[in-house]
Amino acid sequence: MVFNIFISYSIKDSETARKLDSYFKQITNTQIFLFESQTLFGQLSVNIIQRIMACDLFIVLYSKNSIQSTYVQQEIGVAKGNNKMIIPILLDVEAKPDALLAGITYLSLYDEQKRNQEMPKLLQYVAENSKKKENLQAVVAVGVIGLLIYALSKE
Repeated sequence: MVFNIFISYSIKDSETARKLDSYFKQITNTQIFLFESQTLFGQLSVNIIQRIMACDLFIVLYSKNSIQSTYVQQEIGVAKGNNKMIIPILLDVEAKPDALLAGITYLSLYDEQKRNQEMPKLLQYVAENSKKKENLQAVVAVGVIGLLIYALSKE
């Protein structure tokens, strides 16, 4: 069982999304969904909704570009409606989360100093939660095996 991360972003912020993707791929037991590289034509909306519903973490790259993207806004709505852990990452100093993201703690990556402070926190959060999910899977597997052994011993 992998730790699934959905990254929502404007196509105009693709370079930043790909950089984040490469950082997260270095963490074991993680799987990242980026629209442009993993979606098949004709399955866009259904595939995206399914990926958001299956994700453990929803990251939105929040910028002037994403504020204007109806797709990003819809993806935020799906994540919020499905009670997903949402982390907005600010790419522009002017772009502050509002509406659906109001009150949600965000990370700032719009300058080098903030990026150097915030990125290690984000990567640590993902690594810790990925490990927790992996450990939970192991506990569940042991429990299932124990139940099977118990059931078979009663026959």
